[in-house]
Amino acid sequence: MKTFAISLKRNAALLFKNRKLNLFLLFSAYFFIGVLFTRLMKSTGVGYSVDDNLRYNHLSNQILAGNFNLNIGIFIVAPLYPYLEAFVKLLTGNHWIIGMIFVQIILFSLSGIYLYLIAELLFEEYSRRIPLLSAFIYLIFPMTMWFVGTFSQEMLFQSLFIITIYYLLKALKEQNLKSLITSAFLYLLTFLTKSHILLFSPFIVLIIFISMNTTKIRKLVYSLMFGGICLLFTLPYGLYNLRVNGVYTFSTNGADFFFYTGNNESTYKFLVATPSINSSEYKWLASMSWIPSDAVKDRKLYIIKALQWIKDNPRKFIELKKVDLFQFLTPGVSYKHYPFNKWLQSFIVSLPIYLFGYLGIIIALTKDFRKHVWILSLFLTMIIFSVGFYVQNRFRTITIEPFYIVYSAFGIWYFLKQIPLGKILQH
Repeated sequence: MKTFAISLKRNAALLFKNRKLNLFLLFSAYFFIGVLFTRLMKSTGVGYSVDDNLRYNHLSNQILAGNFNLNIGIFIVAPLYPYLEAFVKLLTGNHWIIGMIFVQIILFSLSGIYLYLIAELLFEEYSRRIPLLSAFIYLIFPMTMWFVGTFSQEMLFQSLFIITIYYLLKALKEQNLKSLITSAFLYLLTFLTKSHILLFSPFIVLIIFISMNTTKIRKLVYSLMFGGICLLFTLPYGLYNLRVNGVYTFSTNGADFFFYTGNNESTYKFLVATPSINSSEYKWLASMSWIPSDAVKDRKLYIIKALQWIKDNPRKFIELKKVDLFQFLTPGVSYKHYPFNKWLQSFIVSLPIYLFGYLGIIIALTKDFRKHVWILSLFLTMIIFSVGFYVQNRFRTITIEPFYIVYSAFGIWYFLKQIPLGKILQH
């Protein structure tokens, strides 16, 4: 029996050290959980009701019919997801729903692998258990897998951005030009999926100059190369929209629209003076039927109307921004806009990730600011978007919560290391 136990321990150690096998097993676990989660969401009737689903279904059908203009009136839609859905429909025909879910489960599984690799880059010097803990949390955290079975941009964006960050961090650490070029191409695909991440662009240059241990000339070359790749490959979509819609756009021209939706009287009522979620007023506010139709013809009116409301209502504006900031910093969904049970469940599940995530970020920045300035930059990016434009926590979930998971794993490891029982986690 003792010999068998020693043999089992040795085999387990070998398995732990076999990195490729570990990654394969991890990918398989993510895929299995993704399948289970989508089945659960389908059986409960949740997860297939995202408002954007019908829009993308229509746009992908339109693309297949030969109409490539993604102008929906209020803004021009970012192209990558509608084209992906159209491509899956072309390949799978009437079985496109299964095909699309399969693609998104693959993306979810890959993003889990790359989160593990990000944790390795950032924290393996502390403990090999931090990447494993990150992988495990991502495996069970429902918020970041919520959109795996929905037909919208979210899962594609989340996966692409996670992989973008991995190659950016790898390029910074190893001064690897190939990784930088890979990161730039992935970042391009990311903002062609959802354009709010373009706010991160100036920070990328800042991160390169702060984090890279090389000459200023090389930092400048890396920055120009990253930006040049992104600009060059926006030309086809930008020039097409310039010809068809009279506007050059990198991805979508929805910034004016989103600024207005985040700064007006109706949004103030919806977020600050929120009526009962069962009331007709709440349903009207949630439907966004209050969006002015005249601004569709002249999108500049969105900015004009928003700035006018801010000028006329400075106190309400400050109140609204406080609520935006509070909702961004607080884990879970908004308690004002969801039934109490759903809010409580999301809060309980998310609270440890946020508490240990914030702890991990603070400790990491204190220990090595240059190495971890990227997460501070992303945090500031999302504050600018959520507070300046419109707080929607699904944007927070797909953009920064996966990285909260990585830093929460570090925060948990660091916390446990301080107590006697947790010293076993030091190695």
